[in-house]
Amino acid sequence: MPAPVQSEILERYDIENVHYNLLYAFDAYINILLCFLTGLLINDKLLGLRRSILLFVGLILVGNLLLTVSAYYGNFTMALTSRILMGIGVECQNVTFYALIALWFTHKEHGFASSASAMVMRMGMVASGYFTPLL
Repeated sequence: MPAPVQSEILERYDIENVHYNLLYAFDAYINILLCFLTGLLINDKLLGLRRSILLFVGLILVGNLLLTVSAYYGNFTMALTSRILMGIGVECQNVTFYALIALWFTHKEHGFASSASAMVMRMGMVASGYFTPLL
C-alpha cells in the first residue's frame, strides 16, 4: 500500500497501523505458495496460458472494484478481501507474463526481455508512489 496515503486510509477505515499493515501482509502471505502453483496451472494444460491471463486480469479487476466499494463504505474486511484478490491476480499475472516472454523470445533474447519487463513494472511502482499523493 502506498505510504503517502496511509493517513487517509487509517482515517477512512478507522483502523490503526497494525491493521493498515495487514492490507499488505494478506496478499504477500498468500503469494508465497501461489506463484509456484500458478506455474503448474499454466504448464499442465489445466487452464492454459490464455485462460490464465483472462482469469488473473479478471481477479485484478474485481479486486480493484471491491477496494473502491470498500473505501466508499469504509468496510475494512472488504478491503482485505479485495487486497487478497488483487494480490492473487497481480502475482499470478506476473508468472503468466514471464511464460509469454519464454514463448515469444528466443533463448538469446529471453534475458533482455525479462529484465526489460521487470524494469517497466518497477517504473510503474515508482510512478504510482509519486503520483498517488498528487491525486
